[in-house]
Amino acid sequence: MPISYGFDEYTQPMLLSHGITSISDARVYWQRGQLDTWQKLQADGVLKMRASLGLWAYPEASDESQIRALKSFHNTTPNSLLEVDQIKFYMDGILVNTTAAMKEPYKVDWLKLDGNRGVNYFTQARLEKYIKVLEPSGFDFNIHAVGDRGIHEALNAIEAASKGVARHRLTHVEVVDPEDYKRFSALGVIADAQVAGEFTQPHHWQEMQPLLGRERADHLVPIKSLSENGAMLTLSSDWNVSTLNPFISIANAITRQPEATH
Repeated sequence: MPISYGFDEYTQPMLLSHGITSISDARVYWQRGQLDTWQKLQADGVLKMRASLGLWAYPEASDESQIRALKSFHNTTPNSLLEVDQIKFYMDGILVNTTAAMKEPYKVDWLKLDGNRGVNYFTQARLEKYIKVLEPSGFDFNIHAVGDRGIHEALNAIEAASKGVARHRLTHVEVVDPEDYKRFSALGVIADAQVAGEFTQPHHWQEMQPLLGRERADHLVPIKSLSENGAMLTLSSDWNVSTLNPFISIANAITRQPEATH
């Protein structure tokens, strides 16, 4: 008899109720048994939708042993609802605690880091190494990149290491250097943004001014600029950070306007 899963009892019915039949689990901690859980969901006949898994790349792991392990997990069996075909990479952190990797220093210095420009979970050189080995094995890379430096370095790594045969994407893309707008299209990199959350709306941008200054804070998640420069744009939910209702994301993407006075 199949065991009980929270996915079957709660998450999957909620996804299906919103018309969602394909999902991406963007952070599968395979060292904690989460890949095994997904495989059991399929084996027990619980899975009723297509699921693409993004295997977490552990920053503290040995590159050589981790690459071997990740390579062994790849699985895109024809007609299977479950695919193990993505690697989840973190280039940087997040804005609200000043860990997103920025080209220019933050306006506050909470963490007392050298340069006060955020952190790198992985360096550009390490990302290049993983792409060179794992892209030929059939993996796409889903790269968390929030700050303009993190985004720039991720694009650099893809430019240096990719053979152009995968569908790599940068997710979040919150502070993007305008000089990098056209690079998404040129490199075939997907810009994956989230605008469903209330905190992404322009009337909240002023909350970032003490950390970023007005110029950077007033141009967060520039989906229109990316689209106008030819980027392939996707809007994901980042659930459960934001609602998984796709219509809220679509509505916000269409109606959000810069705040002219704040």
